[in-house]
Amino acid sequence: MRKRALLLLLLAGCSPERPANPPAGFFPKKLEAVDPGKFDLASLQVETFITDLGERVVQRAVTDAASAFAPDFEGVPPLAAVSLAARPLAGGLAEVRETKETVASSASTPRQALEAFIREHPRILACRVKMPQMDLWERGAFGTVRLQATATDRAGAGVFLDETFEAVLTLKGGEWKFQRLRRSARREVRCPAPWVREVAAGWGLEGAPEAGPAAKLDPYISLRGAAAGDLDGDGWLDLVLVSPFGVRIFRNDAGRRFVDITKESTVQARSPASAVICWDYDGDGDLDLAISQFVGEGAPLGQPDPRAVVLWRNEGAMRFVDATSESGIASNGPATHLAAADIDLDGDLDLYVCMYGYSGKDRSLSAPHPVLNARNGAPNQLWINQGNGRFVETGVKSGVADTGWALAAAFGDLQGDRLPDLYVANDFGPHRLFVNKGGGTFEEVPADQGFGMGVTWADADNDGDLDVYVSNMYSNAGKRLLRAEEARLRPENLAALRKFAEGNTLLRNDAGKLVDVTAAAGVAGGGWAWGHAFTDLDNDGRLDLYVVNGYISGVSKRDR
Repeated sequence: MRKRALLLLLLAGCSPERPANPPAGFFPKKLEAVDPGKFDLASLQVETFITDLGERVVQRAVTDAASAFAPDFEGVPPLAAVSLAARPLAGGLAEVRETKETVASSASTPRQALEAFIREHPRILACRVKMPQMDLWERGAFGTVRLQATATDRAGAGVFLDETFEAVLTLKGGEWKFQRLRRSARREVRCPAPWVREVAAGWGLEGAPEAGPAAKLDPYISLRGAAAGDLDGDGWLDLVLVSPFGVRIFRNDAGRRFVDITKESTVQARSPASAVICWDYDGDGDLDLAISQFVGEGAPLGQPDPRAVVLWRNEGAMRFVDATSESGIASNGPATHLAAADIDLDGDLDLYVCMYGYSGKDRSLSAPHPVLNARNGAPNQLWINQGNGRFVETGVKSGVADTGWALAAAFGDLQGDRLPDLYVANDFGPHRLFVNKGGGTFEEVPADQGFGMGVTWADADNDGDLDVYVSNMYSNAGKRLLRAEEARLRPENLAALRKFAEGNTLLRNDAGKLVDVTAAAGVAGGGWAWGHAFTDLDNDGRLDLYVVNGYISGVSKRDR
């Protein structure tokens, strides 16, 4: 899914004339017109240069990292310590926040700042440097630089650092250098001990995401899913993991470890699996499984299974039987996600299936069209439970057969009327919000937009109703290109394009209507976000957010 490339192509028809005037007294005064080819080349060069800086910090390579700064560098270097008092937060956290009003120049050199940071932090887990805004001038570039680092200090405390700079970069002898940096904001959060730690290897889950023979997979189907549920009724949550390589089921051994019982369960997938849910569709008191399969061009694993959804009925003792045919669910095409709810309040669970794009009888993948409002995907499906183990598809009749390129969906009660409403996160275009009107019908109302990956309902502000958080693509390169084009684009087009590069969205429920509060909440920057979860990490009664991100579209790890 090369959405970054598509965004670049979309913007390629424009040509920047002259960058916006920078603030006086810091940025260069003499500017020059820049042709599109030169801007694109400089943009990619700068991204490589600053990404290298972050990687060198993680590698603790002080000399290499310090070489990124010009000999006559001026200003506050990255990672320079501050002397402000820490403010206590809930859960044992402490915060140091520096703003334009409190920032003072530092006497330390870039090398000294790097050496001090590395000395005080024995483990540096990540250091990410980005330049979301860039303009060119006669001898280099200027704009905004953001650095985010995660580490542990000598006392074992976790440290998260987020710095923003106004920056001037120079190009001398074919090499980029930081010439001037003025820190505009800095936030450091310390955690006395890790809230969570990775324990997969000790719990029998090492290597769990993949199983079965490796295959040459279509780039569109790098999808994975997971679900937790008490499948054997012993009071402990078991795990089901799905991927392009198949299905894995792990039984929870009374909280001691997980045991792989995939073979004993008889559950299998002959095509790349994309999502799974645990649900009691037949009302017998135990959890069954529904697994979506992505059957796209070049994607089959072994002998392809043309079914987009496979229903596995729980027979007890962690054994399942394929009940797809008897259920009446006859779905094919590239399914990406599943959501279940009792949409008609008749006491049993119904199933919504998200579909991606395809064309032709062979279900081969098409290209999204138009890129920012793709409507040529396979129609999503709604399967209504008849109460006897059988389902009837009513997507068109119910008004939810959306033909966007759907990657996720979730049900939640928006208006407090007990009727489950539906939010669909679409790739390549506007998301969809369907309000349940009762009687098995829905009404579409305006929703957010972006390159959607995931969606969740939760009471984020503790006011008693459900809000919505959507994972979207974040494009640093797209933001830079839009900065260069802003003088040539209409305001409404500029705002729409920015939204597609900006990142995640938090929508607060305001008396049954969703209001965008992302900026105030500070939860947009989740990287190239795939999925997420609300959970109370620090047990303070408020829901926190855990966001999963990352995407490498080329051979270089810089190509994110």
